[in-house]
Amino acid sequence: MSILRGPRPMWKRKQEIATEIIPDCPTCGKRGQVVCIPKYGIVTMMCIDCLIEWSSLTHDCPVCGEPNNYAVPGTCVACYKKKKKKHGVA
Repeated sequence: MSILRGPRPMWKRKQEIATEIIPDCPTCGKRGQVVCIPKYGIVTMMCIDCLIEWSSLTHDCPVCGEPNNYAVPGTCVACYKKKKKKHGVA
């Protein structure tokens, strides 16, 4: 039996549309993990304890104003790379 042919995962999906930044689990309040590649400033989060997924908006990059694709504040990858290059850090 292949490992990939096991039963479907037992997590639950919250179906609400993302309208705010929600880094914490709506059920238990613990910090969630990003589990999906972000698109259009929205990430899919998951609580490892509750096995619940939810959508969250991402923060905007303070440098360029575009979504940083993270559920926590900080610069986007492009601005971070520019900053490292400017300061000569590899």
